[in-house]
Amino acid sequence: MASKAQTINSALKKALEANYPSTVHPPEVVQAVLFWPDEKALDPTLETLYLLRPGQQRGGPGPTGCEVTEDLEVFILAAHRYTSPTDDPFKEDPPRWQVSADLVADVAEKLRKDEKLQLLTGEQQAITVFVGPAGGQTTADHERYLPRWVVPELRTTVRYRYSKDER
Repeated sequence: MASKAQTINSALKKALEANYPSTVHPPEVVQAVLFWPDEKALDPTLETLYLLRPGQQRGGPGPTGCEVTEDLEVFILAAHRYTSPTDDPFKEDPPRWQVSADLVADVAEKLRKDEKLQLLTGEQQAITVFVGPAGGQTTADHERYLPRWVVPELRTTVRYRYSKDER
């Protein structure tokens, strides 16, 4: 039986694989990892990929004592292969910033569309899930630079509850 954190990670992966008409850079691969790989590990045959990395996991007994409430911090690295005729940021086409902002908007939309991770099935529906802390916030860091990739990193928290008798 998978842990609740693994179940959440699998459902989050499915939510991020979904594409909508407004998705600008649909991912070809969504992969869970334990740490960020270096640039050489990013497959140059792919145009766009998402990497999911767990962060801190915290929690304890809920208010009634019959359930457990946990928060799982999740980092999402949205990588898009980038080529521009120049490295001059004033002449980039399209600008790195635009590609990064589009990647962040794509991921944020997927999280908003499935904030309760409805893709959980069967007995796992007993898990109550909300992506993002109170207020549904997701933060994005656009500062990572890799020469052939645009790679914004998003951070969000998945809060979930389940019976204290479950794993």
